[in-house]
Amino acid sequence: MANASDGAARTGDHDAQIAAILQRRAFDETTWRPVERRPRRRWRLLRWEPAQRPARNVTRQILDDSRVHPAIRARIADEGRAVIAEVEAAVAANRVVVVGMAWNPFPRKACRWLDAAGVPYKYIEYGNYASQWRKRLPLKLWTGWTTFPMVFVDGQFIGGYSDLVKLDPALLKKGAGATSARP
Repeated sequence: MANASDGAARTGDHDAQIAAILQRRAFDETTWRPVERRPRRRWRLLRWEPAQRPARNVTRQILDDSRVHPAIRARIADEGRAVIAEVEAAVAANRVVVVGMAWNPFPRKACRWLDAAGVPYKYIEYGNYASQWRKRLPLKLWTGWTTFPMVFVDGQFIGGYSDLVKLDPALLKKGAGATSARP
C-alpha cells in the first residue's frame, strides 16, 4: 500500500526526469524552450513557446500562374478588384484611412483614438462577422493582414490598432506619421 510520501517522491522523480530531458537537449534561438507555469496539483505543467521569434519574411507565397488552369485565370485576377479599388481610392484621397467591420471592437478603438488625437480620417466598414466576408477576404489577401482594422497612413499600410497607437499623434496631424513611432 502506497503512502503520501510515495506520491511526493513520484512527483519529484517526474520533475527530475523532465529536467534531465531538458538539460540533455541543446536549444538554440529558433527552437522552443520550456516555460514553467504555476504548479497544479503536484506536477509542474510546462508550456512551450519560441525562444526567439523568427524574423517575418514580407514576401508571401502566391501560386504560380503555370499551376492555375487558363479557364479561371481571369476570374482570379478580377476577384475583389472593386473592393480593393474602393480602398485604394480612399487611401489616395485621405491621409488616414481605417478599414473595419461591425461587431469588432478594435476598429472602434482605432477611431476613438484618432478622434481623441484630433486626427481626421476616413472610415470604411465592410459588414460584420456574419456578413460580407467575401468583400473582406480580398482585402486580407491584398494586404497580407488577416485582422481588422487595417490602417493606412499617408498611403502606407501600417497594420492594425496596436500599430496605430505606437505612432505619435502630433506627427499624424503634420503628415509624417507613418515614418515615426513612439518608443
